Amino acid sequence: AKETAMSSTKKAQNTHSWKDYVQVAKKLGFQRVTVINRFDCCIVNKTGPDPNYPCLWQDGETVVNELNELNTDWSQKSKQIFYFYGMKFEIIARDSRSAKWIQCKNAN
Repeated sequence: AKETAMSSTKKAQNTHSWKDYVQVAKKLGFQRVTVINRFDCCIVNKTGPDPNYPCLWQDGETVVNELNELNTDWSQKSKQIFYFYGMKFEIIARDSRSAKWIQCKNAN
């Protein structure tokens, strides 16, 4: 709903700032960067090798839906693994109050 209320100029400015964020992350050494609006699961900006977007994949007997991962309550300490880019990541730090971010390391 917020996005539809924005003017096209505001949308362009917002997209531009995320493009800058992606470029800074690449300069810091990140190979893949994906910015996703968690409210509607739309990709705001992305770069790097595929997959660089939420996808569906198989982990042994488990089917992983990365869109579901984005909708998970990350504040729950019981949530130890985050799946994205077709890989498993161990959650090593989190925003335990508002669940807006997690910090992970590759668990593969």
